[in-house]
Amino acid sequence: MPGTADPSRLSPLPRPAVSRLGWIDLAKGACIVLVVLLHATNFMVTRGMADPWWRQINAVLEPVRMPLFFLTAGMVATGVLRVNFTELLRRRLLPLLYVYGLWVVLRFGYFTVFPAASGTAETSTPLNLLIATVVPTSGLWFLYALVVFAAAAWAMRHVPPVWQLLGAGALALATPQLEALDWTWHNMGTLLVFYLAGLHGSAVLRAAAPAVRIHHLGLAAAGFTILYAVSRHWAGPAIPTAALAVAISAVGVGAALMLATRMEGARWLAPIRALGPRTLPIYLLHEIVLGSLLAAAAAAGVDFTGGVVQASGPVVVTVVACIGSLLLHAVFVRHGAGWLFRLPVLRRAHRVRRGHPTPTRPQTLQ
Repeated sequence: MPGTADPSRLSPLPRPAVSRLGWIDLAKGACIVLVVLLHATNFMVTRGMADPWWRQINAVLEPVRMPLFFLTAGMVATGVLRVNFTELLRRRLLPLLYVYGLWVVLRFGYFTVFPAASGTAETSTPLNLLIATVVPTSGLWFLYALVVFAAAAWAMRHVPPVWQLLGAGALALATPQLEALDWTWHNMGTLLVFYLAGLHGSAVLRAAAPAVRIHHLGLAAAGFTILYAVSRHWAGPAIPTAALAVAISAVGVGAALMLATRMEGARWLAPIRALGPRTLPIYLLHEIVLGSLLAAAAAAGVDFTGGVVQASGPVVVTVVACIGSLLLHAVFVRHGAGWLFRLPVLRRAHRVRRGHPTPTRPQTLQ
């Protein structure tokens, strides 16, 4: 595959021909950068390499980061509604499951050999390799969720979208009360509504984008700020936390989409926009890259206690991890290891010679 991939667009399903929209790529690129920033912050703060106030920044971004990621994933996955189950399995589910399973094993092996590079506890026991089939507790849970969400959307394809959204909204309100669930299943329970909103609202969102004006963005941003302040200082029995969290994310995602539509042509955001179609290699590789670099720096005696380093460290590491992931991905693909990022597929090509087809051979789809 030619160096660009996206966890929400592996082996794309048939869908109407639409032009690529810069604001969608900008939103997706921003999401992957925020994911890398979160992991860089977690890794560095827990080791005293960054100022703890970075956790507060990530807390403000949390209501928007993954809801927006799943909404944009749904927007480009509308083909799941127009295929039979065999095609869904072949083109969507199996490729995602392959990448997820492969990288669960690869991450386990790498972080077992280099534990100082790990920012999670996924290598605490070999049983986690089996547990990952039902509880995706590593940083790969987004891929697992895409499989669950695509299968759920296909299964509900004959249910009116309004009822799907109402049901998913109810699930988002109920999930926080289910304390026995692992955090990743908690996330999936609250985020399904955003995936479905993107899936069923893709055409409406695309059509509405040109009509966004600066005052719309201002109102949405003000609404997010007010709701977030309420959640931090006044949430309680009178204001259900789960309902408030869904409302904050909904308004925040709306504001983020409006901002993306207004800023899609900004030249200084071109690097972020360029990441939109390239989220998969960054998603798969960034924790290995940033963990390895920081572990090596610490082993070399690099001092992270300086004011400037502690204040800006997560941003620098985020930039390096994104660039490093893309470069590493390019090296793998260039040297025939594209199978690390995409399911190898046998393509049957027949040449008739003397009335008999020639034997087939495996080919990696590019």
